[in-house]
Amino acid sequence: MKYSINLIFFLLFILCLPVIHALDITDKSVESYVRGEYVRGVNFLGDASVVGTLELNEIYVIRSGLSLGGLNGGVNFNTFASAKVSPFSNVPLDFSLLWNYNGLFNYNAHSHTIMPIVTYNFYKVGISIGMNLRFSSFFNEKAIFESILSYLVYYSIIDNEALHLGVSLGNFNEFSAKNMGALYLSAITKFKVNDNWQVISEIELMQSGLDGFSTTFYGFAWKGGVRFSW
Repeated sequence: MKYSINLIFFLLFILCLPVIHALDITDKSVESYVRGEYVRGVNFLGDASVVGTLELNEIYVIRSGLSLGGLNGGVNFNTFASAKVSPFSNVPLDFSLLWNYNGLFNYNAHSHTIMPIVTYNFYKVGISIGMNLRFSSFFNEKAIFESILSYLVYYSIIDNEALHLGVSLGNFNEFSAKNMGALYLSAITKFKVNDNWQVISEIELMQSGLDGFSTTFYGFAWKGGVRFSW
């Protein structure tokens, strides 16, 4: 399963090369982060990640990244690739396709997610809705398929040339897509140092459940890093 998905993305990349060559690069950047997380039952874990972004004609955005960390003495590896298109100049509507992989090698656990996403941005609010098509396998058993609704709501409190402060609530990010009631509540700050460098910090609270009888707080995380664009 893993090799089939990788082959599909490689073939799509080859097919898209002529299109990419014909477009203008309007933005490109590299981001690097370290992340620390405390979760009940696991205690502390951490990882380091790097993400690259390429924007073409201010319409197409290609992003990819990888993360490597530790979990109870084991290795935790995550990676993703995504493509986004904003086809309408007067309508703030985006269409994305996201693939991510999560692997816990010491537990022989692997998960692949393919997610089509629709995003609508209105003023300071952004709403993303997608379908999490997930294939999970454990101990070399046959992969289990799940189809889960994914959602994310974002609000920008401050958004100017020097500083961005926003909050979000949802059950997925680029590196991981959770179950319906597993929520991330995040506060993110981006401070622009100059035309090339930006400092980014994010605090994340994690909980399981959507109502008072089942809601359980199970962890928090901090992520900090820099973004270099040119």
